[in-house]
Amino acid sequence: MNLPAVALVGVNEEFGRTITPFVSPPDSPNLHMLLAAADERQKRLYMKPYASGEAHSAIASSEPGAEAAGMTTRAVKDGDHWVIDGRKIWISRVPYADFTIVMALTDPEKRARGSITAFIVEKDTLGFIVEREIPMLGGARTYEVVFENCRVHERQVLGQVGNGFGPMQFRLTVRRLQIGAWCVGTARRALKMIQWWIADGATKVHAYSLIAMDTAAKQDRGEDVRTEASI
Repeated sequence: MNLPAVALVGVNEEFGRTITPFVSPPDSPNLHMLLAAADERQKRLYMKPYASGEAHSAIASSEPGAEAAGMTTRAVKDGDHWVIDGRKIWISRVPYADFTIVMALTDPEKRARGSITAFIVEKDTLGFIVEREIPMLGGARTYEVVFENCRVHERQVLGQVGNGFGPMQFRLTVRRLQIGAWCVGTARRALKMIQWWIADGATKVHAYSLIAMDTAAKQDRGEDVRTEASI
């Protein structure tokens, strides 16, 4: 719905608070990245179906042992195509994604300052290989992907060549707001649970104190307290 960021935070805080695993929709920051950088053709083919829930996407940015700005995945121009080679990791939902936004270097000399380019890679593209599944905490799964001579048409460049870092940072800001809100919601639920545990514990401590005192008083009166002592 592209509501303000304040609404996004409020909604996601409630998602984090409930035990129901809501997502709305999976990886929605990609919508913001597409909205910021996609041309009209890409919006029609990718953004609109994704926004309506008819398509799914993923993003391939992180690499083994490298931050985003230190990525080594390369994309080399070959006529009207780009050839992508490299490796990405910690990618969510990629086996089920209709397309994946892939970050790659197009000018290694410039690195993060004018070299990182975003590409839209459709599923089943030759050379786009989901190599392994990585089990995560809580039953989640991420994946490692390999690009081997993966050819994509120049129409699949998202935004401008060498200018992919800015839209990606915008996307990450949206996701970080979501994650921050989820954490707040989860923490509130945990605090409430802990408060009840503390209340129940305090009640039991008070009850046990009264039982011990009652048993002692009865024993002082010469009564049989074998049952109370056992309690």
